[in-house]
Amino acid sequence: ATQLQELEQQVQLEVQQSLDRLETSADSLATAEARAEAARAAFRIASRKRDEGAISQVEFIDARSSLTGAELNLNVTRFEMLARQAELDYATAAGNLPLGMNP
Repeated sequence: ATQLQELEQQVQLEVQQSLDRLETSADSLATAEARAEAARAAFRIASRKRDEGAISQVEFIDARSSLTGAELNLNVTRFEMLARQAELDYATAAGNLPLGMNP
């Protein structure tokens, strides 16, 4: 294979790998969103029960901690997806090329 063909294959592989990572990140984001929504619902219930005196402060704090963890995970997952999108944009030259690299 010529040097150009090898370069084309390398670029195709990089694009495919970037696309695969982006798809995996999208799946992870959907899961993180579902977990965060479930944690929000559980916290709303815990808040009502606390107001009614039906749960202990420890149980309430545990629900709040779970919500905080789920929201943190959601934000980290969003960032990871944006990073994977940037990688794909770079691999496909969808963004602007660095100065001096424009044809």
